[in-house]
Amino acid sequence: MLNSAEENWSALVPSGTEAFFFSSLSSTNECATSLAQKGEKGPLWILAGSQSAGRGRRGRQWTSYQGNFFGSLLLRPSMKASDCAALPFAVALAIRDALIDCGVRESSIQCKWPNDILIDGCKVSGVLIESAMKADHSLEYLVIGIGVNLTHSPQETKFDAVCLKQKGIEISVKEFTRFLSLQCEAYLQQWINKQDEAIYASWSAVGWGLGQKRLIRTATETFTGVIQRLGVDGGLIVMLDDGREKCIYAGDVFPPNKS
Repeated sequence: MLNSAEENWSALVPSGTEAFFFSSLSSTNECATSLAQKGEKGPLWILAGSQSAGRGRRGRQWTSYQGNFFGSLLLRPSMKASDCAALPFAVALAIRDALIDCGVRESSIQCKWPNDILIDGCKVSGVLIESAMKADHSLEYLVIGIGVNLTHSPQETKFDAVCLKQKGIEISVKEFTRFLSLQCEAYLQQWINKQDEAIYASWSAVGWGLGQKRLIRTATETFTGVIQRLGVDGGLIVMLDDGREKCIYAGDVFPPNKS
């Protein structure tokens, strides 16, 4: 399948990693997963100019405009599935630093639980992590899917979106690939070295809504509360209106006045 790639982009990514760009794919995560199941070892970036079936968290469609970044990183780390709690936060920090490398004002970029990145309060990037386990619960493979709005942002979304071009920054997919792959290598090494506390601390320093009241929506309930901190297992600890603390592991966070 790699023979259908238009161009080998491996010179853009860190040594020891490969990268392949396709003009169009159904989904970079789907392609990377297929390759993993066929025995591809990685580390390997699969990149696409467009996607016909891009996905976000919880099966949501990811609008895939030409000119934006769509990439998935295939890895086979010697880690247990239970070691993955800090992974989404490490990836979010890597994207944040890549955006800073592009020229985005550092103070304008925040990380939104569980795995979104915001510029001036609007979503610019999202992450979808998928994996497979062995019988002993170690990871068989890991696919980290990343979408970043470089030139276009979707309309009528649940959370307001923005792209770099709207902020006066024009950057090619190639240039962004170089920045992102380098930052991912650095932060993923922190995760592999099990430096979870450092990752959580870095994320919390730029976490959106910490110490503030937010609307929380899970699969079973909607409520408001003040975001307190990250739990040691990556859950979001929220102080409810009645003073009790609640930890959530899946859901969406919005401004308190979101209808």
